Amino acid sequence: MGGSIQIFDDILKADQNLKVDVKCNRGQTALHYAIRERKVDMSIYLISHFAELLSSIKIDTGQRPEIHRDTKKQITPRFEPIHWIAWIGNLQILETLKRKNGKTSFDMAKTTINELNILHIACLANENDFCKHVMKNETQIDIDITDNCGWNVAHYAARANNSAFFKILKQFKKENLIEIRTKCKKTTLHIACEYASEKVVDYLLENHKTLLDKTDELKWNALHYATKGGNLSILKKIIHNGLNVGSLTNEEKTLLHVACIHKQVDICRYVAEKFVKTNQSALINKKTTNYGWLAAHYLGVERKGNGREEAILDILYDYKMDLKDETDDGHSILDIALEHFNEGLVNYILSAKYIEAMDISKQKLQKAERDARNEEIKASLRRALETFKWH
Repeated sequence: MGGSIQIFDDILKADQNLKVDVKCNRGQTALHYAIRERKVDMSIYLISHFAELLSSIKIDTGQRPEIHRDTKKQITPRFEPIHWIAWIGNLQILETLKRKNGKTSFDMAKTTINELNILHIACLANENDFCKHVMKNETQIDIDITDNCGWNVAHYAARANNSAFFKILKQFKKENLIEIRTKCKKTTLHIACEYASEKVVDYLLENHKTLLDKTDELKWNALHYATKGGNLSILKKIIHNGLNVGSLTNEEKTLLHVACIHKQVDICRYVAEKFVKTNQSALINKKTTNYGWLAAHYLGVERKGNGREEAILDILYDYKMDLKDETDDGHSILDIALEHFNEGLVNYILSAKYIEAMDISKQKLQKAERDARNEEIKASLRRALETFKWH
């Protein structure tokens, strides 16, 4: 990590039994560390002088497992040194690795555990010179290849706000990749909106406007993804280009539902106001068809604890949402906040303003206080019972 070849050699001289290819608990060798930390001289030195590092470059589970947004499965990246080289975009290290492995026909097309190759990775890292080199010189790399969720390089460029890469695709006559969808029917525009990649959104709206009216397999369009991504500027641009602010998913979620799920305060305010201005105010009280949830019911789930839930609740109150309404299985907004131990939102609801707006009865609070499994919430319910002037 430090990059000092002299110190590295001194350590090896001091301990003759130390193995150069020893791996840390995450499966990384010294070569992984050198490349990842952008220590170019050290990386070249290790590749050039320690063959055992090249014969033992198996896996690197150094990245924390994550949940893929499309498959919902946990993935561990499994980066080999070649993948870290792509991430930092260093052609000098790449050429050294290729020369050292020349006699063994080094496999440039190696993929991570979720099937990303070096072009996907370099594109995601905005290493466009590296991308151009690979597309021009590395015939092992199939530019059209997708990962196990159907994402190609254009999808990763959209995620990374790498609009410059789309011009490279045009240069290599591969613009068709921009129009291809993932396995769950997401477009590059959906992805750009979801990740708030505004430069890519601008490029696509100018050059690939046919993507605007596309929906994924859940009938989410670019507006839903822009709402999730939280960039109000992008949302306004998509609306300006013709999409209806009243768009519904296949479960009839509105943009307001999506804003509440992801706790997007500014977008929530903008959407509620837009519903009123476009004579679609009935959508404020729209319930989903799967469980009969209002947008406000989602505030209790996946708490942020930073005041967003409370701010959005005030917006929904101001725009006349019927906060008394319950889900199909009889759960109120308070019930859901209690179920998810959302202490901040529970405390906010237990004010005179919202006890009245939600028509919360004394009997209901008494039952909630008896059933509460969180001592702080139980105490809050008890205080509300004692202080509120019940009729």
